Amino acid sequence: MLGMQKWYNEDKAFWSLMNLFASIDMTKADDGIAAFLAVLTQHLTSAYLQEFGCIALKELAINAESRVAVAREGGISVLLAGLQQHIMHADVQNEGCQALIFLALDVNNKVEIVQKGGLEVILAALKQHPTRADVQKHGYFAREMVDSDLGLKVALALGDL
Repeated sequence: MLGMQKWYNEDKAFWSLMNLFASIDMTKADDGIAAFLAVLTQHLTSAYLQEFGCIALKELAINAESRVAVAREGGISVLLAGLQQHIMHADVQNEGCQALIFLALDVNNKVEIVQKGGLEVILAALKQHPTRADVQKHGYFAREMVDSDLGLKVALALGDL
């Protein structure tokens, strides 16, 4: 019965996240991001929800204004906490590294990611999942975006600076 209750709670939280994500205006920063991050924080122990959260944060971070809003609302901390909590879950690590790639397109986000231990989180993902090509690919790219001038060059090329 406890397993069924856990599944029900995760499913309910998933649909709550889906509805919040759907309500966020991807073309501009809005208050839906804070609500979305709050639900993700409440369900930090669910790999299922953290994976979806990483996918959603990646999608938000594609837009320059939204990637700044995600950071302003504490999204980098939430993302890194989810990655640390679920180091054994390759899919969470893969999606999280992809989210970090896009978040690092903003120079201020890049600095925050480094200050909050993001580089160590990325390196832990790479070390934990040496046989997962997707984690290796996105992890190495995330590391380059966070720890080199590559992030700055990509942001300049996209006109995000």
